[in-house]
Amino acid sequence: MATARVLLLSFAMLLGGGLLNACTAPLVVQQEREPRAGAKPAPEDEDDEDDEGPGDGPGSPGAAACGGGATAKVDTTALDPFFAAQMKAANVPGLSVAIIGGGKIKWAKGYGLANIAENKPVTPDTLFMLASVSKAVTAVALMQLIEKHGMSLDEDVGARLPFSVRHPSFASTPITYRMLLTHTSSLIDSDHYWSLAGPEQPALGDSPIPLLDFGRSYVARRDSWSRSKPGTTYAYSNTGASLVGLLVETISKKNLQDYSKATIFDPLGMSEASWFLRDLDPTHIAMPYEGSQPTPVGHYGYPDYPAGQLRTSAVQLARFLLMFAKNGECGQRVLSEASVEAMRTAQVPSVESTQGLMWYFATKGGTDVVGHNGGDRGVSTDMFVDPTTGSGYVLLSNGSSNTAGVASQEAAMAAMNDKLMELARTLP
Repeated sequence: MATARVLLLSFAMLLGGGLLNACTAPLVVQQEREPRAGAKPAPEDEDDEDDEGPGDGPGSPGAAACGGGATAKVDTTALDPFFAAQMKAANVPGLSVAIIGGGKIKWAKGYGLANIAENKPVTPDTLFMLASVSKAVTAVALMQLIEKHGMSLDEDVGARLPFSVRHPSFASTPITYRMLLTHTSSLIDSDHYWSLAGPEQPALGDSPIPLLDFGRSYVARRDSWSRSKPGTTYAYSNTGASLVGLLVETISKKNLQDYSKATIFDPLGMSEASWFLRDLDPTHIAMPYEGSQPTPVGHYGYPDYPAGQLRTSAVQLARFLLMFAKNGECGQRVLSEASVEAMRTAQVPSVESTQGLMWYFATKGGTDVVGHNGGDRGVSTDMFVDPTTGSGYVLLSNGSSNTAGVASQEAAMAAMNDKLMELARTLP
């Protein structure tokens, strides 16, 4: 399967059919679309009962209307040793999980440590960097605007940007919304993308490089494009996803945070969700760790933030997943049923049969699901749902266990994904 988010952590410089026509110190960290491996130690967790709870966090009107807190009282006698063992095998210090089904959040719990030095446990309300799971949220934001403005997925994105977006070898072929949302635009994460990385330690805090400057400079380079004609081949592209976020900003005339807060976060009760560190209390965020001896990475940022920099908790992300599972409505209508159906429909089956509109298809615990996973430096994340039953799960961790390609670690992460899907199917 093609690789998912490959992330540049810092930059030293910088830099027609209708809507439904088709039915993360600069280090290259690569993550597979399917469960994976990494490098983070997981202290065995004795796990106090108070790590399990409603997981409502700071309240907001949308929280009660969309899922509220976890409803099922789960006997975790057997689950706790299972997760502790798998976390240890995967080198994951901390883990937060949430399960949805029946139109509600069924269960949520934290395992392990959000901060090793402070001995701070993970809870259902601990915030995590989402890595490439962020792309699913960016895509929903763009689909809202495509709906609002009556746009086509096959329109030229350059009409909505202050610069041209064309493959230099295929200048007459427009780059479309559908191409960006399916990774078929021929815009790639080039060697130049990685060469912009600075020293080994990632730059802490939000990037000072504006998204617009990054996008304009990047697409103008010939080596930012593959040799393929746009629309004909699949190549997972963080830079393409960053353009999706930039389109949200240029069309809405708001930055991605302000737009997302008004149309996604507030309606769904995601009161601690932000694309930027500046909006969050850093003591609420799980510290990212990497290495066989867990080394804190720090809280970092990068210019192409729409591709992977969203931070929130497992319970709040579960409300977003609930909205998608309930065909775009959870307390409030966030997205039309037609758009949700399009996002979970194979858009380019002759090119990549598992790819919807940013969301993609996989199998977890023997169940066919749709969703996204992610892996940046010091984080590993998963969000999947069975579109037939509406049962699904969120898994957030502060170890990059899905990036190292170590078979035993990949197996441990896969086992936790499978277990969560099994629980999503069976919990009352």
